[in-house]
Amino acid sequence: MAFRSLALLAGPGLFLLVSCAAPLPQRSTPVQTGAHRLSATSALDAAVYRFAPGDTVKIDVYGEPDLSVKPLIEPNGKFNYPFLGEVTAAGRTAQQLAAVIAAGLRNGYMVNPDVRVNVAEYRPVYISGQVRRPGSYPYTIGLKVQEAVTLAGGLTDFASTSRVYAQRENTPESQRISVTMDSQLLPGDTLIIGERTF
Repeated sequence: MAFRSLALLAGPGLFLLVSCAAPLPQRSTPVQTGAHRLSATSALDAAVYRFAPGDTVKIDVYGEPDLSVKPLIEPNGKFNYPFLGEVTAAGRTAQQLAAVIAAGLRNGYMVNPDVRVNVAEYRPVYISGQVRRPGSYPYTIGLKVQEAVTLAGGLTDFASTSRVYAQRENTPESQRISVTMDSQLLPGDTLIIGERTF
């Protein structure tokens, strides 16, 4: 906030200093940079990673091959599981989901089920803007912006390598993050390649 100072005469030999706020121009699309850049390593840690629609889950139940499956999480955040029907996965970690399935199986089906849950396939990333083949592409751990651009056929002749952004899913456009070609992406990210100015 910028301030403008005014000296006002309040009496003989006495002045008051008044500060008035002067509005600054607002940036229409705030962009986070620096410390707010992507932290893919910590976000993909099994202890903190939360499932979302588009992820494929790997469920193993020891000694029960019929209960060891790889369901896709549907847009409603759920998947169908033997005996239990619809199970909510979105927003849960692997450990939390394993506990939910184990509790369901103990309820009349098994005495002490040993349930293990992992990510079989992450949800895709989306690439838009100045690339030759915009669309969704499979996510692999460690996927960098440069690799994602290659998946999308490379940059167009109008692409800017300085106006490159990543937007987290379920966040407004104003919260997109400025990234470099070496930045790592996360599952569900939308990569936006801007157009260079001439």
